[in-house]
Amino acid sequence: MVNMKSQKNFRAMCVMVLFVAFISTNRPAHAGANSVDKLDMQISDRKSPDFQNIQEAQPTISLAITPQIITLDEMAMVAVRLNNVPAAGYTSIEITCTYYPDLIEASDIVVADLFGADPVVAIRGPQPDHFIIAIAGSHGNKATNSGTVITFHARGLQRGLFPLECQARVSTGNHALTDITSISNDILVLGPTPTSTTGLCDSAEFIADVNVPPGTVMAPGAQFIKTWRLMNVGTCVWTTAYQITYFSGEKMTVPSSIAFPITVEPGEAVDISLQMTAPSIAGSYHGDWMFKNANGALFGIGPQANEPFSVDIIVSGATVTPSAPTPSVTPIPSITPGGPTATPVAGVAYDFAENLCTAVWTSGAGQLPCLGIDGDPKGFVNRLTNPLLETGATDARPALLTFPQDVHNGYIQGFYPSFHVQSGDRFRSTIACEFGATNCYLAFRLDYQVGSDPVKTFWGPFLERYDGRYYSVDIDLSSLAGKDVRFILSVVSAGSPTDDRALWVGPIIYRTDTGSTPIPEASLTPTPIESPTATPLPDVGTLTGQVHAEKPVTLSVYRDNAIVVTSATANLDGTFSFTIPAGIYLVFAEADGFLGAEGIVRISAGDASTLPVISLLPGDIDGNDRIDQFDVLTIGMNYNKALPSVADLNNDGIINVLDLELLAGNYRKAGFIPWNDFE
Repeated sequence: MVNMKSQKNFRAMCVMVLFVAFISTNRPAHAGANSVDKLDMQISDRKSPDFQNIQEAQPTISLAITPQIITLDEMAMVAVRLNNVPAAGYTSIEITCTYYPDLIEASDIVVADLFGADPVVAIRGPQPDHFIIAIAGSHGNKATNSGTVITFHARGLQRGLFPLECQARVSTGNHALTDITSISNDILVLGPTPTSTTGLCDSAEFIADVNVPPGTVMAPGAQFIKTWRLMNVGTCVWTTAYQITYFSGEKMTVPSSIAFPITVEPGEAVDISLQMTAPSIAGSYHGDWMFKNANGALFGIGPQANEPFSVDIIVSGATVTPSAPTPSVTPIPSITPGGPTATPVAGVAYDFAENLCTAVWTSGAGQLPCLGIDGDPKGFVNRLTNPLLETGATDARPALLTFPQDVHNGYIQGFYPSFHVQSGDRFRSTIACEFGATNCYLAFRLDYQVGSDPVKTFWGPFLERYDGRYYSVDIDLSSLAGKDVRFILSVVSAGSPTDDRALWVGPIIYRTDTGSTPIPEASLTPTPIESPTATPLPDVGTLTGQVHAEKPVTLSVYRDNAIVVTSATANLDGTFSFTIPAGIYLVFAEADGFLGAEGIVRISAGDASTLPVISLLPGDIDGNDRIDQFDVLTIGMNYNKALPSVADLNNDGIINVLDLELLAGNYRKAGFIPWNDFE
């Protein structure tokens, strides 16, 4: 049997009834002896004195590919090296690696220790034709020696001689990026010798039900597209004279035969899609399909290539409208360990599971299909009807199974259509790792976007590890009342994505009846109140200081640790001055994307008190009072963009490695900076 995961890297063909199309680009010529000679010549060129002088004269970024000649679907290890590092060293580096889409696939990016222990790493991609990786040394670490910066795997998807190149920009800590010379390299992909697992000329192997798995419930008369993934495991080429042919069972309005639009070589996998219509009468239906060669002989799957591939559906007695029981209402936003039974609530305003494929699902690899293929390294999302929770219990509510991209700190996000939030609306879901995913360790997050505003985090991140428990989340959305909001379900791997199978069980927005009586508009006009006999104000003093940050700083002064006395934005140079009554106060300084500072100050009547000059620490992008991998992830997800502005830590209008470098100096720090100067 061919490994499932490896098949995701084969070329896919779509064959449909209403239209037939083969999706493929840049099919190269077959590589022959000339290509091998050309590669040998290029390798020889890299050994020449001129080439070595380039490497010795200046800093360069180069690629070592092992092996340089591979066969189709094999992988080579690419080591990206930084050469001739100056004595002062580099504080950070940005590497952009490019390759031909559909011809080469990059995966398994690993960062070496050139920038010292615990480097801060932000990855954008891999995309179909490139990826970007930014690395900064944490806590003052630098790259002071030459060596390997990263490694990754390159898989050959088509035959040919293809260049690989990684360009780099470096920083010496001077808040600027400098390009360094890039030296590309080539990889040669050869076609494998055709082999057959069955020894037959015409033979297919079933790989996966891409969609509509057996037992899918359909409404009467519903139209749908059924897709199978199959592989040519025979020795003969499937030509355009071959056909997909009805064999037995229910045809579901599909024509009896459909011609192949292109050839399919031995060893290639294809996606076969047929547009179908469910029967109008309730019941279980099964349809079998096979292939027919140019001589009219039928063949299919199995050891003897004599078995059909099938579609199985259940037609409901009425239009299917899932009803999702949900947990009992928690009076305040909460996360509590889940109990064995969910209590239904009335007033479901939006069902995220029911509307799964109205959302746009993305990962670092780009937009994902809905429904996805379980095991897709780009990430996937599916709908489960009877999810298994960490306790092994089955939940009757529908669930979303979301799996991030299969990279370090990978993520997946579902951008749902706009929803008009009303006062009293609440988001509710049970969250957990799927039963059996024992290495699961990830974070759940509810993000949102209003219009074209930047995406913001409404709740989370909530770290969940496979611990035999699950949690009920109940969040008040009233602060968004009156707005049209795109809610975004986000899941982020906490390091390795292994087993990160995240469940959103029964995710809904439900509407509560607050029972409040609207206040007449006229009553909103303030009513004048007669002032009582004036009471002399207490003696006052002044409080001054200066706070440094690349963003505007807000100063807030509290008494009794809770009551705001005054609040204002610091001047452009960070200075501030308050006149306040004598007493003891708690002072906070905060800025978007920075860890704040807090201190206690005593104000004496008639005196001026000055807090020491302080610099806030950049890096707390998600505002949870800690600088960690989730802040790094936000930089990676929005690399080379201007928004969200909170991630643009140096305020230069673009999110890139210079922002990562600022964060790296404070990596893993948490809490407010002490700002005490008075006893």
